Amino acid sequence: MNLPAYRVQRINPLIFTFISKGKKGEITKVVRYDLIDGDVFNLGFGDLASELFDLDDSVNSNNGDIVKVVATVIQTLPLFFEKYPDKVVLFSGSDQRRTDFYSRIIVMHHLEFKNGYIIKGVTFDNEIKEVRAKVQYQYFIVEKK
Repeated sequence: MNLPAYRVQRINPLIFTFISKGKKGEITKVVRYDLIDGDVFNLGFGDLASELFDLDDSVNSNNGDIVKVVATVIQTLPLFFEKYPDKVVLFSGSDQRRTDFYSRIIVMHHLEFKNGYIIKGVTFDNEIKEVRAKVQYQYFIVEKK
């Protein structure tokens, strides 16, 4: 993505941190890839909740930099797939409003994503489809091309 992003620190192949800088000061964010099953990982991100890199994905930091934060989370995907090219990543928002927001970002930047990834949305009818505007999804699936 050609959007400004924060500098990411890799803690290990599955955990990344960065500092959100905005109207509420500096907030440490965590991006984690957690193994769900076999070849499937969940991508989660939120505010740092403990020294063990637990995260709180329900908090609304309201730091005024959400686009930059999401761009930073997205920049961890190539780092993840560099180490795990045959794995699949699932993600969704902690609530439907956030999931809809992620859907809008995917639709707006679909040409950039198509270069390296296959991104699908899972509808509430459990159909797996290309992400389109004005469709609500439960979660998203990302694979490296």
